[in-house]
Amino acid sequence: ELVAKKEALDDEHDAMLKKHTQTKVEGSTAQQKAIEVEKKLNLQMQELNERSRHLSEEIMQRKQDVEDWHQHLDEVDLDFKEDWAQTVTALEDRFQEQVETNEALEAQIERAEHQRNEYYDLLNEMVNREP
Repeated sequence: ELVAKKEALDDEHDAMLKKHTQTKVEGSTAQQKAIEVEKKLNLQMQELNERSRHLSEEIMQRKQDVEDWHQHLDEVDLDFKEDWAQTVTALEDRFQEQVETNEALEAQIERAEHQRNEYYDLLNEMVNREP
């Protein structure tokens, strides 16, 4: 009878160890997936930040171009001012498009950061959950 009880306890202990090991493996797998997702998100963030930086530089250059054109218009003969004004309007339109594109990228960055934070919260819940 003691042998049967010991075997039952051993079986129960083995089952608990198996479940514990399985939980550790699942946690490790989830953690590895989390690391991979984090790497992907970080790469996307870097790409978005680089595009945003590049567009910001281009916007500043376009702004300078517009300012230069305005200064040049002041120096041009009246006959040419209408043609110059059309060119400036086109540059201003392009500048506005780039501002809107930059704002859209910034919104995309904010959404990506929000998703990353939600992911971290979910990951923390999974890690802190009792097995």
